[in-house]
Amino acid sequence: MAFGGFSSAFYWSSSQNDNNNAWNVNFPSGNDNNDNKNNEQPVRCVRGFKQSKVTIGVGI
Repeated sequence: MAFGGFSSAFYWSSSQNDNNNAWNVNFPSGNDNNDNKNNEQPVRCVRGFKQSKVTIGVGI
């Protein structure tokens, strides 16, 4: 799944590596990096969802 409209930069993810470090992801390349939590990085809110299939019956 691709996300668009991001400035080219590393953004914090919600995943912690340990007590001092967390993962960040580069948009648009998708490269990841482990960085100290004291370093400033921008954040982007992204909501994930599971797509469900809806079947509509005929003649109900």
